[in-house]
Amino acid sequence: MMLEKELKLLINGCLDNDRSSQRKLFDLTSDRVMTTCKRYCSSQEDARDLFQETYLKIFKYLESYKIEDGDIHAWIYRITKNCIISHFHSKKIVFSPLEEISPEDDITVQFDQSNFQEEEILKEIQSLPEGYRTILNLFVFESLDHEEIAAALNISESTSRSQLSRARKLLKKKLESLYTTKYEKFII
Repeated sequence: MMLEKELKLLINGCLDNDRSSQRKLFDLTSDRVMTTCKRYCSSQEDARDLFQETYLKIFKYLESYKIEDGDIHAWIYRITKNCIISHFHSKKIVFSPLEEISPEDDITVQFDQSNFQEEEILKEIQSLPEGYRTILNLFVFESLDHEEIAAALNISESTSRSQLSRARKLLKKKLESLYTTKYEKFII
């Protein structure tokens, strides 16, 4: 963790357009930003575009960051999340046909994720249909509830619930299939 004095110097350097300070801030935060962007995008190219847009905003609004407001990583993550939500506001997301689901259908899918590498899970999340992927990410990783997701994406809460339920089931099926395939290859 960076000391407050070091962080002030780094931010002041960034605000003065010092390239080495900007690079240091980028190096400190870019892995988490890129991982978040990849979770929401189906292609590397889309993730890079969202990543670039996020860093443009980070450096544009860096002067508004106050050290007493909290951790710089949390501030940057909040900007990343806001860029992602803005991205989806401007985009027409395709959701599967809506079927009302009952509370009994809205189950939490459990599986043993210790058998999977992070990259494998990320790849399977990226392969989900865009509507499923978006709602799964907002619910699971951003901890938004269905009311917040509905407001962010201009959809109904029931659409959010059904898309999440379907996303979980499809992801579980994909991961189980992946594990079975790996296991079969190992045996044969």
